[in-house]
Amino acid sequence: DYFGDTGRGYLLKVSRIIRPADQYISRYDDRASEGWEYVAFVIDVQCVSPSENFCEIDYSDFEMVGDNGVVYGYGYRGSSSSSLDTKLLAGGEDSGSVFFLVESDDSKLLLVFSPGYSSNFVIYSGEPAPGQVVEDPVSDTVTITSTTNINVRSGPGTSHGIVGSFRNGEQATAVGRNTAGTWVQMQSGWVFAQLVRVDGNIMSLSITSP
Repeated sequence: DYFGDTGRGYLLKVSRIIRPADQYISRYDDRASEGWEYVAFVIDVQCVSPSENFCEIDYSDFEMVGDNGVVYGYGYRGSSSSSLDTKLLAGGEDSGSVFFLVESDDSKLLLVFSPGYSSNFVIYSGEPAPGQVVEDPVSDTVTITSTTNINVRSGPGTSHGIVGSFRNGEQATAVGRNTAGTWVQMQSGWVFAQLVRVDGNIMSLSITSP
């Protein structure tokens, strides 16, 4: 619940933890198998560097360790723009997620900031104690607005029949998505995600079709 100083011109705070977080990894990146799962740490960033410098940070600047003695040394990019990857001017703020593939029975996970080949590291946050409620940061309502006149289909793909139209400028509440997040479902059917403006995080939606 506080910002930690990295000593590199920016402050970091772990604001939320999601476990498991498999639903936020695209099928292409789905390396999880029996005995493994993804965990996501949502990180807030504040740039306090002198005005002539940038603060630059991404998901690869972190490692994770746990009770099993394993160093999870590779942060994964999630399947949406929520992955941590930012460059800020002094005074700027941003947030994003860092994903790790961990052993399912590993506990007391600690997120470690260890950029590049630096020998310096900072432990920022541990996994919540058993029974502690963890807020899901991506459960907000997702609203979509059509950017042109587009077809609404019965399923996520052009092979599915047209069941209606989504007129330019119309808005709707999204109720689901396909696994990759390339198609979005609303009450009347499915639309191609690249043809709508999305307010919210598509990957927070439930997967309602492969």
